[in-house]
Amino acid sequence: IRLGQRDFLVPGFIDCHVHASQWAYMGTGIDRPLMADDGFLAKYAFPAESALNAQTAGEVYRAAIDDMLRNGTTTALVWGSARLDASEEYVKAVVERGGPRSLIGKVSMDRHCPEGYVETTAQSLADTEAFVLRTKAA
Repeated sequence: IRLGQRDFLVPGFIDCHVHASQWAYMGTGIDRPLMADDGFLAKYAFPAESALNAQTAGEVYRAAIDDMLRNGTTTALVWGSARLDASEEYVKAVVERGGPRSLIGKVSMDRHCPEGYVETTAQSLADTEAFVLRTKAA
């Protein structure tokens, strides 16, 4: 890279693993095992992620995006939720905020999660395809 006299580089952070749906309780439950009956997933992640939808996810995702931008994250690999509508809210929020550059994935869950959050393979494939198509159109 050759920079002119008036050019400069501004570094940015790249976060390669963001669970945006877990942003609201970041830093909690670190004393718990991940997958135990009373572990982090059961106590924090699954209840919070199950509650996210088109009406509730935007607030959580906007807070995550604002924090990332404020702290210098310019690119992020982001996991939304197993819920299609909640994952689409991240796309809306990041487009609205103008960043950070995001590679966004809808979570697919067919086991090791509570009833009501589990998906069938057919539903997961259909929702993932819809997510990709709608995200490309955003």
